[in-house]
Amino acid sequence: MKKILIKARHRLVILSLTLLIIINVLFLSSCKPKIIETLSSSNNTSYNDEGLIIPPINDFHTIDQYNYILSDDIKSVNKYAYGVEELSRPNPITIDFVDNKDVEENNEYFIEYADNSSFSNPIIKITSERKYDLYNLKLGQDVYYRISTKYDSLEKATVYHFKVNDLGPRNLFIDGVSNVRDIGGYDSYLVENGKIRQGLFFRGAQLDDITTDGIKELLNLGIRYEIDIRNSEDMVSPFKDKTTYPINYIGIEIRNDTSTERFFEFNDEYKTIFTIIESAEEHPVHLHCQAGADRTGLMSSILLALLGASYEDIAKDFLFTNFSIYGSREIETRFSFSWWMGELDKLDGNNLSEKATNFLKSKGITDDQIENIKKAFIIGY
Repeated sequence: MKKILIKARHRLVILSLTLLIIINVLFLSSCKPKIIETLSSSNNTSYNDEGLIIPPINDFHTIDQYNYILSDDIKSVNKYAYGVEELSRPNPITIDFVDNKDVEENNEYFIEYADNSSFSNPIIKITSERKYDLYNLKLGQDVYYRISTKYDSLEKATVYHFKVNDLGPRNLFIDGVSNVRDIGGYDSYLVENGKIRQGLFFRGAQLDDITTDGIKELLNLGIRYEIDIRNSEDMVSPFKDKTTYPINYIGIEIRNDTSTERFFEFNDEYKTIFTIIESAEEHPVHLHCQAGADRTGLMSSILLALLGASYEDIAKDFLFTNFSIYGSREIETRFSFSWWMGELDKLDGNNLSEKATNFLKSKGITDDQIENIKKAFIIGY
């Protein structure tokens, strides 16, 4: 009889614990804010009066940028930009709560957003308007956000979510600087469903005229190295004073009057540059010449080739400079893109990545360094 009672008590205890767990789960579920999807991309294609495709609401490219990226003709960039007007910057993705009845009218609003639904490492902004522009989001990034009129009430606010379109390049808005973009976000054929990691290597024009807001954005992006490959007499930067900002300035001269030399020579310079790139996972890099076009384009193209980007993506990334103020570029200009890619193609290797590997090894970069760069930059490598 005692054994029966003990077993019954055990069953009762187990049942009570099970019910308690279920109640706690239901309670926690009821406390968890509902996530509402917003800024969803429509499957329907819309056109403007000029017949250009209007980017989806979750894409930050301008209409001209977007239509060039979608074009099957790599050389068609001059239909959209001529290198005389500042068109390189992205549009913002706007959090608009003008008609959101869940957010009461107030003089100021707190907006908290993060790339995860737990809101770890969030960014909080304060605005007096019922909308806020988000710049420099990552391609394909999940964005979770919530809005409140009081900071202390953010945790109880409704959570909204959208996913940024993953169409590259990730061009950036750095105030005072033109032609800035992250080389990450492109596909890599070196691993199945491979992607090049964002936030490690940025290319752009000179930083001489960068504003205070621009410097803040560089720091927000995590950039810790500026590699300046201009003529030595042109090397001016707010980061040359190493005591002011936590960005290391490195001047590596590759003169603008070089043509074939910048491909075949400068072994020590390549070695230094790619040694810094090797540590980009810990210390992200901004590399530039004057315009961020030709010398910068060569270094960026070699890196993209190494990482398994397609020829089409590498070419479009190079020609995207036409959206800046630094003149039109043609893919077949002598001693420029098609020439150096042609020279690269002459090297041993079954694909551009293997050819770029052999090119860099000829400059003194070791096999271990090349593997370290691939591991840092290619997701899943």
